[in-house]
Amino acid sequence: DNILMRFTITYVTGYGIGFTLAYFFPQFIRTFLDNRNTMTTFVIAYTIVIFNYIIYYTILEKLLNGKTVGKFITGTRAIKLDGNELTFKDALSRSICRLIPFEAFSGFGIPWHDSLTNTKVVKTR
Repeated sequence: DNILMRFTITYVTGYGIGFTLAYFFPQFIRTFLDNRNTMTTFVIAYTIVIFNYIIYYTILEKLLNGKTVGKFITGTRAIKLDGNELTFKDALSRSICRLIPFEAFSGFGIPWHDSLTNTKVVKTR
């Protein structure tokens, strides 16, 4: 999932936001490019990444019954602890919890995006 987001979705989203800002706020882009403000670049890039994570995981996990591209490849899906399908709120909560700093290190046990949202990932094949 991360490879897909980094090399396709974030790339496309970044260009889309860049073109939109250039069209509607050309002075901002001129000032931005003239100053090469690295903090502004970081904030914009981080905002794009956060937006993509939330949209990607929430939409796919809800519309594809707990699956994402990575879960299709690994033969898994996310469900609620009681075995029911994820609701939109569950999928959104899982996506937001993925943004917790150091959340990736929680994967050595039960990932926080599962434990905090009362969900789990199960094998489908």
